[in-house]
Amino acid sequence: MRVIQVLSELNYGDAIGNNAIAIDKIINDAGIETELYADRINTRVTSERIKPFSELSILNKNDILLYHFATYFGKNLRSFGGRLIFQYHNITPSHYFEQYDSGAVYGCELGQQELKSYNDAPVLCWADSVYNKQELIKNGYACPIHVIPILVPFEDYEKPADVRTLEKYNDEYVNFLFVGRVVPNKAIEDVIRIFAWYQLHINPACRLFIVGNMNMDSYVNRLRRYISALKVKNVIFLGHINFSEILAYYQIADIFLCMSRHEGFCVPLLEAMYFQIPIIARDTSAIPYTLGGAGVIVEDNEPIMNALLANEILINKTFRQTIITGQNNRLKEFSQEKVSQMILHELEQLMQ
Repeated sequence: MRVIQVLSELNYGDAIGNNAIAIDKIINDAGIETELYADRINTRVTSERIKPFSELSILNKNDILLYHFATYFGKNLRSFGGRLIFQYHNITPSHYFEQYDSGAVYGCELGQQELKSYNDAPVLCWADSVYNKQELIKNGYACPIHVIPILVPFEDYEKPADVRTLEKYNDEYVNFLFVGRVVPNKAIEDVIRIFAWYQLHINPACRLFIVGNMNMDSYVNRLRRYISALKVKNVIFLGHINFSEILAYYQIADIFLCMSRHEGFCVPLLEAMYFQIPIIARDTSAIPYTLGGAGVIVEDNEPIMNALLANEILINKTFRQTIITGQNNRLKEFSQEKVSQMILHELEQLMQ
């Protein structure tokens, strides 16, 4: 039996791609033959393990084709034979992009249609979260659906952080952080509004770092106009930076603020837990599952309440430590060893 992983695209630093690479390693280390293919491969991804999808050949009947479903693919996976498994990472609802990007709207709608068209194909589905499992059920999937979290190689976070970044921001400022793509479903404007109230009414000595891909220009430009209208300072868009810099911003952060309206899992929440940054996050989509009672979950984006909450976390050491302790306990559920065992157990069951 071979395990063949397939992705529609593999981007540098992307959580889904990192997850697939980590799965490839644990399967290979377990002595199971495995290969990894992607249709579009970012030029910054240098792993020799990743092959172009065009090179994928027909599978044997006992082989497993593990497809990471996160966007429209447009390939006939049924035609490759073997046993098809989906790891479903969710598709963002198209309505979030209607004001900003017609191409994104079209792509999400195609992805939703493709998801429904495959509901009788997999022998098994893995969902990153309970939320994603519910999405599969809504789309008519009747095969067994098991919740398997994204596999995060936490040892990577022990690598050296960018020294220049650490030195540049070595001061008494309070640092707010958000990590994720700068797209409308992430509701970056709500993060900015909360930060603005904190800066204007509580503590002017603060910064907001926004780390993530900024390829939706119309949305980014609207955010910049909003920042100007609020007269808020020190909102710093960093874009898609290298990994050592990301580690540095996690190390200097005091609060992780996530007001996202839609997440299939949200790996940055785990990263914030790992770096012991108190989290304030909105109660939407998969966020309650990923946090599992850790962090502080808020019902809405009300700026005054959330700014005051952030301030209480910052000044009340006991409250802050209680939050961090809860996050540390939750993070154990996503340990690399635990998730790896779940994946290998699933594959052993299929082998039998």
